[in-house]
Amino acid sequence: MFDILPPKGYGQRNPEVTIYPEGAFPDIPTVQTEYLPQEDIVAPAADIRERGAFLLNALESLSDASKLAGLSKGVQTSRRKQIKSSIKGHFEGTIEGAAFKERKDVMRAKDSFREAYNLGREEPASDIDIDFTDAFHQFSQKYGVGANPEETLRKSHNRTALKKVLKKIVTIPGDMQTSTYKAIPELGSPEPAVALTPELAQTKDKLLGLRDDQRAGFLPTTHTEKNQAFELLDYMDNPKYPKGVDQRLTEIFMHQQILANKKGLKGRDILNYGQEAVTSVVNEWGDYLKSAIASHAELATLKEQLDSGINPHISTIEATEPEDNQTFDYNGLVRFVNLKSLRDGQAFAFDPLKTKQDRSVVHSDKNKIIEDGYTATGSVVEIQNFIDDVAQQLTVKESRAILNEALEDQAARRIFWYRALSAVNEEGFKEAAQKALRGAMEPAKA
Repeated sequence: MFDILPPKGYGQRNPEVTIYPEGAFPDIPTVQTEYLPQEDIVAPAADIRERGAFLLNALESLSDASKLAGLSKGVQTSRRKQIKSSIKGHFEGTIEGAAFKERKDVMRAKDSFREAYNLGREEPASDIDIDFTDAFHQFSQKYGVGANPEETLRKSHNRTALKKVLKKIVTIPGDMQTSTYKAIPELGSPEPAVALTPELAQTKDKLLGLRDDQRAGFLPTTHTEKNQAFELLDYMDNPKYPKGVDQRLTEIFMHQQILANKKGLKGRDILNYGQEAVTSVVNEWGDYLKSAIASHAELATLKEQLDSGINPHISTIEATEPEDNQTFDYNGLVRFVNLKSLRDGQAFAFDPLKTKQDRSVVHSDKNKIIEDGYTATGSVVEIQNFIDDVAQQLTVKESRAILNEALEDQAARRIFWYRALSAVNEEGFKEAAQKALRGAMEPAKA
């Protein structure tokens, strides 16, 4: 068992406010569309709305192909055994089917692109036309299937930006014509900047707040944990809330009773409704504590493995080749790397903080387990191919440097939720909190 500092009172958030400079969160700039003046048109004219419709079809097909690419890549990595065990039915047939559909989607994209390319041309280009082939290659390089998570994200943003422009073009009224393919939104124009949406900006602010506050000092692993931990900072050492954590649970209890009354519940049922809500919340706190303990242990094991004389220049994925029934023990490390990037404002092709609820194990007072996408139990992790890509890019030397920080992060997370549960003293709440605490601290079953 690890050493725990004695629980302290709970109070307010760090009074320091992060102030962002003007323009720190720019909007995605509109892709500029140039129309050739009528006197410059020398080839048969084509309706740019029709061209825009064909290009929209091409983008949709490339988007579908990109979604299938993850599975095709995954079976070529150490995930193969895990994917195979999760697929119901014929494994090879499923993989071949996905790869076949991906190729078909790319071909559909090419066909739609050729329709757009041929508009306004006297001689339609064939598949083997050099100019057409080069044009489609450039189009795919910017809007097609990515070779890694960063490229996948970039191309996804490119597709989204161009779709917005094309959807405006196809609804232009009147007679808008142009003669050449190059007169559509310029493919060579600068890539749009990745904008920090209001939601991402708010997430970044909360991640910064939790990391910089000395009472927390960690990065939460899900949106649910992020929101609950950030709320609790308001109840720490705050004269406004002398009951600390109990005050927050009382607010939840009373709010749920009001809802129960509106639902038409009576008497004891209203009381039970509020109590069940509090029990559910403290059970979630227990899930975070249990996750922190397990993650710290896995990170420590990984550190020991990488410190055992392994070549520092090989990739982390090579240094941790899994054996049968062995989990991917670098997931927690990659989770920390991605959460740091999210905290710094980086956008992802997936949501690194997506909350997963495992309802496969049900207890008398607990109907779900809160998990993150990186270390969730059960089925194949949806983002494992992205995780593997990061582990492939990280050398052993780089991982060793990051691991120390990741271990400190999980230690701080562990202490935070231990204190939260230990500080519950309100009659009717304490028993549930202590039960959640014991459940989180019990050794994992072999």
